[in-house]
Amino acid sequence: MSNIDIRLTKAKLEQLEKEYQRIDLVNVELSSLRTNASVYQKKTNTNILFFVEDIKALEADKKKELMKVKNNIEKTKKELKKLSGLL
Repeated sequence: MSNIDIRLTKAKLEQLEKEYQRIDLVNVELSSLRTNASVYQKKTNTNILFFVEDIKALEADKKKELMKVKNNIEKTKKELKKLSGLL
């Protein structure tokens, strides 16, 4: 393993941490909405917004997404530790 692998893993970790912060912010915003608020969600890889009728379902999806990113962060940290130990 080389320093390039370590740098790539660090960059991946930074990207995952930014994604975690973004999703966490969305969760905070969703939880602070009033009950009759209108919410639109942008679908992945498109510029189209869709009206979300069930905010609680969206909130649950974002929490699942947050946990997935958190697990990926932990895996990446272990990988980085392993790579650093090999040098």
